[in-house]
Amino acid sequence: MNRKTLALIALGVAISTPAVAWKHIGHVWAYEDMPVVYDVADVGSYGGQDMDYLIHILGLSYDTWKAAAPCADFSAELGNVLPAIENIGYKHDRINRVTYDDPKNDLVEPGILAASLTLTGAKRQIINGESYKVADDGDIIYNDNAPFSTDAEIASNNCGGRPSIESTTLHEIGHLMGMGHPCEREDPCNDLAMRTSTMYWQAANCETPSEYFPNSDDIASLNALYGPYATFKCSNELNPEDDGTEAIGVVPFDLKCGVISSSKSEITGVTWSWGDGETSEGINGNHTYKAPGNYTINVCFEGTRDDCGNWQYCDKKSAYVDACGVPEPAFSAEATKGLSVRLLNDTNIAVYKCISDVQWDIFAGDKVEGEPIKTLRAWEPEVTFDDAGTYTAVLNIGGPAGTGAAKLTFDVKNIGRQGACDTGGTNGAGVLALTALAVLARRRRASV
Repeated sequence: MNRKTLALIALGVAISTPAVAWKHIGHVWAYEDMPVVYDVADVGSYGGQDMDYLIHILGLSYDTWKAAAPCADFSAELGNVLPAIENIGYKHDRINRVTYDDPKNDLVEPGILAASLTLTGAKRQIINGESYKVADDGDIIYNDNAPFSTDAEIASNNCGGRPSIESTTLHEIGHLMGMGHPCEREDPCNDLAMRTSTMYWQAANCETPSEYFPNSDDIASLNALYGPYATFKCSNELNPEDDGTEAIGVVPFDLKCGVISSSKSEITGVTWSWGDGETSEGINGNHTYKAPGNYTINVCFEGTRDDCGNWQYCDKKSAYVDACGVPEPAFSAEATKGLSVRLLNDTNIAVYKCISDVQWDIFAGDKVEGEPIKTLRAWEPEVTFDDAGTYTAVLNIGGPAGTGAAKLTFDVKNIGRQGACDTGGTNGAGVLALTALAVLARRRRASV
């Protein structure tokens, strides 16, 4: 019989890691939200077992995961035992429920024993370079028509060909924690560790505890979500609080970073990769960015912990550093219709947070003198002139490092259709004559 988690339906395609067999659903519970408290619906009895036994199995299953993966910092505890009518599950009310009577009749497909539904909010957590939604509501619902056996019945050869309620509970808690099936019904699944894992999609009848106990594949999956970890925090020149977004500064940009480790862990080694080809080692990471650019920082940690020995973990902040230089504006112009010209901005915007202001000043004639006849703020404006003639456009682009400028002088002629640029300006097809281009890169206060 198969087990199916509604979390896979609710959260989309499972996130897989190529180096391992296991898969994650895409959510994780935040460390600060531990322990996860769950309420249980008192239905009197289920599958021939009373509520005391069912509640015992829930707690035992959480303990089993903890015993199998002592490095995983996931914990749960029983909250309230509520009347069944007050505990119907499937509500995004940040209350975790376990119910045995499938009150909404969602599990009508033949062969489904139970399902888990984990709901998330807007918060995300980066784990080993992957982005996970943070769970805030998790329910487990059992099929009220599914036949179950217990470990005691299996041990006495009296299971009657029924699946184990203990193994089903262990499996659904795995889903609740964020683990997916290592492979699905349609997958080849040739790996023995995948087929014999607790999180395998199919449950054998009369499955004994030794057969459903978490194996190496399950443990690797859980440790990847909740195992020892470390991250880092940096002091930004323009954002000293490090709010989790980009670190912004002006080259040469001195960035100072430090390690934040999980509780109970001792960091024994740190390797910093700064994204510009440079690396360094040490608990404190200090680096100077000499060239403008957008950089990703990747940090690999080594540590030790009493309950699980030595561990390794890498954390990455993609496109984290914006090292700014003075912008270097560049632009061209093309005639559109009549006495209109579109100014095409070719400025490099790869490090977009290093640009904060754009201003075009248009002057009559071939010199920058007197007051501009037009001042524009658009990135690529279309300018309509009152008269044909020679004009000069100056593009100023400012940012944290200062302001750069570019100048272009062109002739405007009245046309009835779109014209093309023509540096010669003699053949009639090109009606926009480019007569000069000078780039003036200099530091000055950006206009606002």
